[in-house]
Amino acid sequence: MTLALYTYDYPLRDELLAAGAAQTDPDALVLYAAHMVLRQVDWTIRHGEASEVQWFLGVGADLLTAVGAD
Repeated sequence: MTLALYTYDYPLRDELLAAGAAQTDPDALVLYAAHMVLRQVDWTIRHGEASEVQWFLGVGADLLTAVGAD
């Protein structure tokens, strides 16, 4: 999930997510994705610029959509 969050090559990200989905429960994959997004956005709020926070909110939303989060 860490690699999936930080790659901006979406076909590669989707391959990583498919590999993860083959090895775990779909709900666990969603929870882990949400956890990674939360950690990154929290860190960026404390250490980054507002534009970076917005960037990671967008990246995070894309990742959560890709894993089927509602």
